[in-house]
Amino acid sequence: MDRFSTRVIGLVAFGAASTAAIAGAPAKPHWLSFPADAPLRATITLLPKQGDVGRETPIYTGYAPVLAFHPGSDDVSCRLDLGGHDAHLDPGATRTVGVDCFEVLKVRDDKLSFVVLEGGRKVGEGVLLR
Repeated sequence: MDRFSTRVIGLVAFGAASTAAIAGAPAKPHWLSFPADAPLRATITLLPKQGDVGRETPIYTGYAPVLAFHPGSDDVSCRLDLGGHDAHLDPGATRTVGVDCFEVLKVRDDKLSFVVLEGGRKVGEGVLLR
Protein backbone atom coordinates (compact mmCIF):
# COMPACT_ATOMS: atom_id res chain seq x y z
CA MET A 1 0.00 0.00 0.00
CA ASP A 2 1.19 3.46 -0.76
CA ARG A 3 1.18 6.36 1.70
CA PHE A 4 -1.98 7.94 0.29
CA SER A 5 -4.00 4.71 0.62
CA THR A 6 -2.90 4.30 4.24
CA ARG A 7 -4.12 7.82 5.07
CA VAL A 8 -7.47 7.26 3.38
CA ILE A 9 -7.99 3.98 5.25
CA GLY A 10 -7.03 5.72 8.52
CA LEU A 11 -9.54 8.54 7.89
CA VAL A 12 -12.30 6.08 7.02
CA ALA A 13 -11.58 4.04 10.16
CA PHE A 14 -11.51 7.22 12.30
CA GLY A 15 -14.82 8.37 10.81
CA ALA A 16 -16.45 5.01 11.53
CA ALA A 17 -15.18 5.06 15.14
CA SER A 18 -16.39 8.63 15.64
CA THR A 19 -19.83 7.77 14.25
CA ALA A 20 -20.08 4.73 16.52
CA ALA A 21 -19.16 6.84 19.56
CA ILE A 22 -21.83 9.39 18.68
CA ALA A 23 -24.44 6.69 18.04
CA GLY A 24 -23.66 5.00 21.38
CA ALA A 25 -23.68 8.24 23.37
CA PRO A 26 -26.69 8.77 25.63
CA ALA A 27 -29.27 11.11 24.20
CA LYS A 28 -29.43 14.57 25.70
CA PRO A 29 -32.52 14.83 27.94
CA HIS A 30 -35.47 16.67 26.48
CA TRP A 31 -37.18 19.28 28.63
CA LEU A 32 -40.93 19.88 28.59
CA SER A 33 -42.28 23.32 29.43
CA PHE A 34 -45.87 24.04 30.44
CA PRO A 35 -47.14 27.60 30.89
CA ALA A 36 -48.77 28.67 34.15
CA ASP A 37 -52.42 27.56 34.35
CA ALA A 38 -51.93 24.89 31.65
CA PRO A 39 -54.42 22.04 32.23
CA LEU A 40 -52.33 19.05 33.33
CA ARG A 41 -53.20 15.60 34.72
CA ALA A 42 -51.31 13.51 37.24
CA THR A 43 -51.75 10.35 39.25
CA ILE A 44 -51.21 11.11 42.94
CA THR A 45 -50.91 8.83 45.95
CA LEU A 46 -51.55 10.55 49.26
CA LEU A 47 -49.34 8.91 51.88
CA PRO A 48 -50.76 7.89 55.27
CA LYS A 49 -49.13 9.46 58.34
CA GLN A 50 -45.93 7.61 59.33
CA GLY A 51 -43.62 9.75 61.47
CA ASP A 52 -42.70 12.92 59.58
CA VAL A 53 -44.21 11.69 56.29
CA GLY A 54 -47.82 11.63 55.13
CA ARG A 55 -51.15 13.07 56.28
CA GLU A 56 -53.84 12.02 58.71
CA THR A 57 -56.68 13.82 56.91
CA PRO A 58 -57.94 13.81 53.32
CA ILE A 59 -57.32 16.57 50.77
CA TYR A 60 -60.04 18.28 48.75
CA THR A 61 -60.32 20.12 45.44
CA GLY A 62 -58.37 23.36 45.73
CA TYR A 63 -55.58 21.82 47.82
CA ALA A 64 -52.39 23.67 46.82
CA PRO A 65 -49.16 21.78 47.60
CA VAL A 66 -45.68 22.16 46.15
CA LEU A 67 -44.65 19.56 43.56
CA ALA A 68 -40.93 18.71 43.61
CA PHE A 69 -39.66 17.05 40.44
CA HIS A 70 -36.26 15.55 39.58
CA PRO A 71 -33.25 17.54 40.82
CA GLY A 72 -32.53 20.27 38.31
CA SER A 73 -36.20 21.14 37.96
CA ASP A 74 -37.73 23.94 39.98
CA ASP A 75 -40.33 23.09 42.60
CA VAL A 76 -43.72 24.51 41.62
CA SER A 77 -46.86 25.41 43.58
CA CYS A 78 -50.03 23.94 42.12
CA ARG A 79 -53.73 23.62 42.84
CA LEU A 80 -55.30 20.17 42.55
CA ASP A 81 -58.72 19.44 41.05
CA LEU A 82 -60.08 16.17 42.40
CA GLY A 83 -63.18 16.25 40.22
CA GLY A 84 -65.73 18.31 42.09
CA HIS A 85 -66.33 20.57 45.07
CA ASP A 86 -66.83 17.72 47.57
CA ALA A 87 -64.36 15.29 45.97
CA HIS A 88 -61.54 14.20 48.24
CA LEU A 89 -58.52 11.91 48.40
CA ASP A 90 -57.92 9.92 51.58
CA PRO A 91 -54.45 9.07 52.92
CA GLY A 92 -53.32 5.79 51.36
CA ALA A 93 -55.45 6.28 48.23
CA THR A 94 -54.37 6.94 44.64
CA ARG A 95 -56.28 9.02 42.11
CA THR A 96 -55.86 10.82 38.79
CA VAL A 97 -56.31 14.55 39.35
CA GLY A 98 -56.17 17.81 37.46
CA VAL A 99 -53.13 19.97 38.17
CA ASP A 100 -53.10 23.76 37.75
CA CYS A 101 -49.63 25.21 38.40
CA PHE A 102 -49.22 28.84 39.43
CA GLU A 103 -45.98 29.30 37.49
CA VAL A 104 -44.24 27.79 34.46
CA LEU A 105 -43.46 24.10 34.94
CA LYS A 106 -40.26 22.74 33.31
CA VAL A 107 -39.54 19.01 33.64
CA ARG A 108 -37.41 16.41 31.89
CA ASP A 109 -39.50 14.15 29.67
CA ASP A 110 -37.88 11.10 31.28
CA LYS A 111 -38.39 12.33 34.88
CA LEU A 112 -42.13 12.95 35.26
CA SER A 113 -42.42 11.61 38.81
CA PHE A 114 -42.64 14.06 41.70
CA VAL A 115 -43.06 14.36 45.45
CA VAL A 116 -45.99 16.26 46.97
CA LEU A 117 -44.76 18.64 49.69
CA GLU A 118 -46.76 20.45 52.34
CA GLY A 119 -44.70 22.93 54.32
CA GLY A 120 -41.55 21.11 53.18
CA ARG A 121 -42.88 17.75 54.45
CA LYS A 122 -43.52 14.84 52.05
CA VAL A 123 -47.23 13.99 52.01
CA GLY A 124 -47.56 12.26 48.65
CA GLU A 125 -46.05 11.00 45.43
CA GLY A 126 -47.16 11.25 41.85
CA VAL A 127 -46.48 11.06 38.15
CA LEU A 128 -47.33 13.71 35.60
CA LEU A 129 -49.39 12.21 32.77
CA ARG A 130 -48.76 13.09 29.14
